[in-house]
Amino acid sequence: MILFEPSRDSDFPFPLGSADEGGQMSTMRGKASKEKMCTFSSCVGFTRDAPSMYPKDTARTIAHELGHSLGLRHDTEECECQGCVMATGVDPPA
Repeated sequence: MILFEPSRDSDFPFPLGSADEGGQMSTMRGKASKEKMCTFSSCVGFTRDAPSMYPKDTARTIAHELGHSLGLRHDTEECECQGCVMATGVDPPA
């Protein structure tokens, strides 16, 4: 099922949704292809916007997935700052 097909006129489509197509988003807040920001065929990310989520959580997830699309990886355990945008986990500290 194609939810969104990018066009040459779109920069980086980022649909928000609350549906859980096939159960894939049940434990994730978002998904984006790594290092695909400038690739026409894969420049899309998805974020789950559940009623239980606060707007700042949705915004943090979008920023996190945009980071992946630009090539950023998750923070390592050696990272000294806590709760950075690329932290792993569902609920990083605010």
